[in-house]
Amino acid sequence: MSTPEDEKAAKKADFKKKFAGMGLKKAAASSTTTSDNTGHLKLPPCRITLKITNLEDHPEHERNPKDNTLLAFGEDNPFLAPILSAEYLTPIDSVKRVIQIKLDMTGYNPPYEPGDYMCIVCPNSSDMVNLVLDRLGQNPHQIIEIDKVSTSLEGLPTHIRTPCTLKHALTNYCDLTVAPSKKLLRMLAEYSQGEDAKELLRLSGTSGRDDYIKFLNSHPALIDILNLHPSCKPDLAHLLDLLPPLTPRDYSIASSPLQSKDVITIIFSVVDFPSTNKTVKGLCTNWLEAQARLHLEPSPSSSSTSSIDSTDEITTKLSQLQIPSSSSSSSSTQDSKNKPKVACFHKSSVFRLPEDPQQPLILIGPGSGIAPLLGFISHRHEERKNFPVGPIYLFFGCRYSTTDFLTIRQQFVEYADAGSLTKFVCAFSRDTDDTVYVQQKLVENGEDVCKLMTQEDAKVYICGDAKGMAMGVRDAFLEILKKHVPDTDHKKAMEILASWSLEKRYVL
Repeated sequence: MSTPEDEKAAKKADFKKKFAGMGLKKAAASSTTTSDNTGHLKLPPCRITLKITNLEDHPEHERNPKDNTLLAFGEDNPFLAPILSAEYLTPIDSVKRVIQIKLDMTGYNPPYEPGDYMCIVCPNSSDMVNLVLDRLGQNPHQIIEIDKVSTSLEGLPTHIRTPCTLKHALTNYCDLTVAPSKKLLRMLAEYSQGEDAKELLRLSGTSGRDDYIKFLNSHPALIDILNLHPSCKPDLAHLLDLLPPLTPRDYSIASSPLQSKDVITIIFSVVDFPSTNKTVKGLCTNWLEAQARLHLEPSPSSSSTSSIDSTDEITTKLSQLQIPSSSSSSSSTQDSKNKPKVACFHKSSVFRLPEDPQQPLILIGPGSGIAPLLGFISHRHEERKNFPVGPIYLFFGCRYSTTDFLTIRQQFVEYADAGSLTKFVCAFSRDTDDTVYVQQKLVENGEDVCKLMTQEDAKVYICGDAKGMAMGVRDAFLEILKKHVPDTDHKKAMEILASWSLEKRYVL
């Protein structure tokens, strides 16, 4: 799994292609491992052997190894952060449930900046692990130990820290839900019979390329593959060797260290959508929702809350909003010993505020993409108490004005009333029959946006759906340039946009 830094670097490297009309590309689904002369993928060798012993033969600390408390907090030793508060930012029955969680960082206090990440270390669900163990016919409590590895082969599974129980390994070290690689399918074919073996061989080979892509679109987890091929009985060592590591999930920090070093906020959408014969649930987002269940309060309904109008200027005063204050405000002072905890660690990002606090900002972030931008605005708000800061134009979008992101929009009104937010433009995509998105609001405010970019050296930050929204925003800027910059055709507008990217003034 690529890191956010890798993804941003790839986007920059491919900038010219994207802006030449090629668009954003999907990640390649197929593997590039060498095939034999039959068109079948060569069987990946098993690089490990397992030593399996009974539970009684190992001391307690070796059964489910714990992280070394002497290590600095990081991926190998995540910090256990108590959840101070949590709330739904959209209705609980919304198509996209969005949650805001506040984490207690007391004892860690990472030196983060707005735009950085909190990496969440989540386990596989116990239900999923038990299903896999039952299907494999393995004792969950047996102790496994990587007894021998082949030093001549690369990429050994060092993420599995043994000795530990098999259940512990499958719960914490191996990703059971990620899209299967062709290597994994080829290995499973080796331990299958009849039609099961033929299908798995075809999916992993060159002749089944199109079917492999269709297969991935059904979002099969390991248990789905095993159940679809009942004769498959993989060797445990070979399976553990090829299962990918369960990697931490990155979430942009939505707060500023100038507000509180002890509390970090994250905002995320719960991944939950229908697929072929099942509902696909995002591993980490659903786990976080479950961990925060005791704190979660439904988003205020339209019957008890007045909406914030989607006007260009902020005219609604905070006193007009009838949003109930969250009871979580006092929870940060409570004892956190019994609170649910989240294993996490800080990671730096290239998505950072400019060094000059007076440089104007144009922030574009619909939905949960608002997270790092909220951190930016909060940081500038705190900086403004001590020295002058530049103007901020915020273009935000959500589905409904009466129910969505009320708490966050309340914060924006506070910042606008204080003078920290210059313009707040909100697009509500489902309030009317005509869908309205942030890119349309950009065009409507094109004259101001163009002036900020061409005359005041503003910097644009775009955060959200790279596949759809980001391309729409690109097209909106091209339209703005052609309309408001004299003698600018499409080609020249593309060149201007490309120059902004190279100057790091147009940041995705």
